[in-house]
Amino acid sequence: MQDITLLQSSQYSAATASFLKYSDLTVKRADLKTLRRILAAFSKIPYENVSKIIRYNTCGFRGERMFRFPDELWEDYRHHSLGGTCFSLTFFLQSILENSGYVCYPVSADMKWGKHVHCGLVVILGQEAWFCDPGYLLAEPLLLSGREVKICQTPERGVMLAYISGSYQLATFNGNQSKWRYTFKNVPCLQADFVKWWLQSFEKPTMRDLCLTRQEPGGMVYVHNNYFREVTRQGIRKQRLEQNWINQIEAIFGIPVQMLKTAHELSRGKVQ
Repeated sequence: MQDITLLQSSQYSAATASFLKYSDLTVKRADLKTLRRILAAFSKIPYENVSKIIRYNTCGFRGERMFRFPDELWEDYRHHSLGGTCFSLTFFLQSILENSGYVCYPVSADMKWGKHVHCGLVVILGQEAWFCDPGYLLAEPLLLSGREVKICQTPERGVMLAYISGSYQLATFNGNQSKWRYTFKNVPCLQADFVKWWLQSFEKPTMRDLCLTRQEPGGMVYVHNNYFREVTRQGIRKQRLEQNWINQIEAIFGIPVQMLKTAHELSRGKVQ
């Protein structure tokens, strides 16, 4: 049986207040300008499955208690430079926004390897709906017009959102290369479905390897085990390290090396 209080943003007002203070933000009005400032600050929290792999393999229980809720996620970020995956990040952002006076709801997304395996957040401002994706580290909200192709471009990469046959298709591009990422509909997730898909995410292939992404000044860095990719204004740099790659992750993300080693061994089934 679900404990519905776990997914009520009012339970995490302290985490919201701490995040806003830490980020030097004051919410006077729940408007687009403030939303952009909140997203810019929130995008500093990395996407990482290190904490998720450790929790799943060591917690000793199953169900919603496996989830890392906003208070724990925020403390882990401040003390261990951890973040979360799309469901935990989306719910944390939802809690921050709802506790700050915004109206918003999560939506699920389909990727090439499964349905309902990703999620984002739709924020209602007046008559407009804006899409936010903290799991994909989008620092800008995207307007859901239902008619036009929307493009958000930075010096490092671009994001294109197209509305096709009732669904939104999100792709990223760099130069002349573009890549479809996921598809979603502007339909609110029922709480029971959000919990179900969050639980199912613990059984997905994404738990078999270390995966981390972080926004950096002027770019972003992506890590998949010993594969490193850095996107900057100068282009894309790729590298596969054969030795000391876990130490390199620690150097980039600041996550304690012992946590990284434990998560890697657990993902390979080497720790009982």
